[in-house]
Amino acid sequence: MEFGFSYENAKSMISFTDYSDVENAIKAVRNQIKNGNAKKPKAMIRTALKEKWKDNSVEENKKNKQKKIIEESNKAEKSVSRKTGFMKIFEYLFRR
Repeated sequence: MEFGFSYENAKSMISFTDYSDVENAIKAVRNQIKNGNAKKPKAMIRTALKEKWKDNSVEENKKNKQKKIIEESNKAEKSVSRKTGFMKIFEYLFRR
């Protein structure tokens, strides 16, 4: 509730979450607030609970997100190059 949730919302958010995961998420978000890295602590605590953050893994979480973005970007580039290759073949076949 310290992050701005009502009692009912807080209770429903943690109802299916292990106590240790809740404790770790709160510690991680408090640390981010202390370091000035939390623009929206309420949203951050939701993410921390969902992703099961631990206080020492906040930087690791950022790296994992960046890695995921890069992987998705690479997949998109491969898809575009396949389409481009297909278009070249298509144009070649129908020029005649």
